[in-house]
Amino acid sequence: MSGFRRVCLGRMWLPYSRQVGCFAAETLVFLDSDRCHRNPCHNDPCRWHDVKQARRVFGLLLVCVAWLVGLTLFTAGVEAAGFEQPKGSRALPAAPQILTPAQPEDADESSPLAQYQAAAEQGDLDAQFNLGVFYANGLAGVVQDDAKAVYWYRLAAEQGHVLAQLNLGVMYANGRGVLQNGLQAVEWYQKAALQNNAEAKYNLGLLYEHGKGVAPNPKEAIRWYQQAAEQGYVAAQLNLGVLYASDDDTIQDLEQALHWLGQAAELGEANAQYNLGILYAHGRGVEKSEVQAYQWVALSVLHASDPEQQAEFKRVLGLIEKRLDEPQRQAAQEAVNAWQKSFEQKNASQPLPSTINAEP
Repeated sequence: MSGFRRVCLGRMWLPYSRQVGCFAAETLVFLDSDRCHRNPCHNDPCRWHDVKQARRVFGLLLVCVAWLVGLTLFTAGVEAAGFEQPKGSRALPAAPQILTPAQPEDADESSPLAQYQAAAEQGDLDAQFNLGVFYANGLAGVVQDDAKAVYWYRLAAEQGHVLAQLNLGVMYANGRGVLQNGLQAVEWYQKAALQNNAEAKYNLGLLYEHGKGVAPNPKEAIRWYQQAAEQGYVAAQLNLGVLYASDDDTIQDLEQALHWLGQAAELGEANAQYNLGILYAHGRGVEKSEVQAYQWVALSVLHASDPEQQAEFKRVLGLIEKRLDEPQRQAAQEAVNAWQKSFEQKNASQPLPSTINAEP
């Protein structure tokens, strides 16, 4: 039964109560029908409303017996039929429920988690944000819970916490803890971008480039990428260079493409190095140079982290190498070695620059 989504108790019981003749189950459906109709497939167990205590106890006692019988028949029927969840199917996100998170039972008053909880409840924005991070990622001993993460992110975001605004935008963009909503993602990214957050600007560029939550608008994507790129955000530099190198005459600017791809390439971004090499190989916006093409594509092979991508870069490098004579190949390889040595020395005491491939 693991492949089935949770459903309200009333909806699950209606057909099977008839099969086993358990009127008690239907009584429970009747008692609970109001909530199940208004909010089907809620994560919380359905609750009863405005009924006498005697009816509750009567229905509960009888339905326990009916439930055990009906569940046995239902499970046997599923196993016999061999049902499977369709491959590639994806359950829709549950309706968001913003509840006040209770302190985990295992958090004593002296634990860091309890201290964060206490500070957050007193209105500390950083503590609220950190609790959001804990719940979003299942850290600090809490069970991963996107709805609670959204609750704490929202508290901090509405009071101007820039990272909470960014993360709340990510939750809306990806439908985590809330229904997926591109417009809400844009709204929260913009709030963070107005506080000069480079990642929020980059994410806005992604949304406008791919038309998620907003109409596709390459010029608007360039505007946001440019702002993030000028703050040194490597992924924005790469995407900005790719857009400027496109065949779209309304945005093409090969000089700018070379500039931004060069910026990202110098920071070790493999895709930027590869694209820069292709521009040199075809002489687009720059004098054609097989040696420079070899150098940058060879560096992209060294810096690629994905095996399939690395294999493709190697294939293209082999094609470029065939066009070089031996002196040219030696000169290109010496340039690769010198660049890589310099790069490693500059980055010996710090991690390699990285990009965030976040789905908007």
